[in-house]
Amino acid sequence: MRERLEGDGTSNALATYMADNVWVGYTDVVRDAMLAKGVNWMELENRNGTIPNPLGSPTNTENSTRFIEDGSYLRLKNLQVGYTLPKNVTEKFRCSRLRFYLTASNLFTITKYSGYDPEVGSGVDYGNYPQSRTFTFGLNATF
Repeated sequence: MRERLEGDGTSNALATYMADNVWVGYTDVVRDAMLAKGVNWMELENRNGTIPNPLGSPTNTENSTRFIEDGSYLRLKNLQVGYTLPKNVTEKFRCSRLRFYLTASNLFTITKYSGYDPEVGSGVDYGNYPQSRTFTFGLNATF
């Protein structure tokens, strides 16, 4: 996903978080030319950036460890809680069995992964929408 967002800017829109994180440095020749035009190059330069400058860099999308991050996570995928009423209570409703339950899927995920969902197929995150959280309430009655 990051390779697509931090690419060369020609095939996709660049990520908005890149503004403060792009490394920008100028040679002495470029600095002199900017000064001659009245441009303060020091305001534009960012040598503390962690992302290579995508503009004019055709190799910014090459395979690199820069795009690899820890995708470990802990997720509560499925949970079901239920309660069956005692028989002496259900007989008042002319039921032999009455059960209430709640089922939840994808309650929470703990991760330091920066993408949408750490559970990606074949180790490559293509920016698919994360798994939805669902809740189901139910009642089982046997007459």
